[in-house]
Amino acid sequence: MLEIKNHDLWGKVIKEAIAKAAANPGSRKAKNWATQIARAAVSVEENPYLSYENGKLIVLSDVSLNVYEVDEYCDCKGAVEFGRICWHRVAKRLWENYLEAEFAADVADLETEVILPTVGEMINAPYLPPSSNKKSEKLGGVRF
Repeated sequence: MLEIKNHDLWGKVIKEAIAKAAANPGSRKAKNWATQIARAAVSVEENPYLSYENGKLIVLSDVSLNVYEVDEYCDCKGAVEFGRICWHRVAKRLWENYLEAEFAADVADLETEVILPTVGEMINAPYLPPSSNKKSEKLGGVRF
């Protein structure tokens, strides 16, 4: 099962995909893309038999009960026999876009959490005395 940790981010990924598909509204494929995006989004959220491993989406179809390994291609009947856009490939693309957006959000969070001390704080830092009273020795111009 694919776990959506950030539902707001997931919604944003879906909206961006739909907007991209709607960029060419007169095309019949645009309508098909929008339909498949909706089906893929629901399947990712509700189908417990989806997993993502090594760049492939593994799908147990809830309709045909076939197992599909989806990379750039899918071997489902709709894609192979009819050359259609299948929801399996759309789901893979949506999931990868979600993972990329989630990673970018995590990196942005890390960048904002790092707080470096100011110069004034470093100057006022407490003095730590040496851990021993042993004087350093000099051997051939190198101090130990």
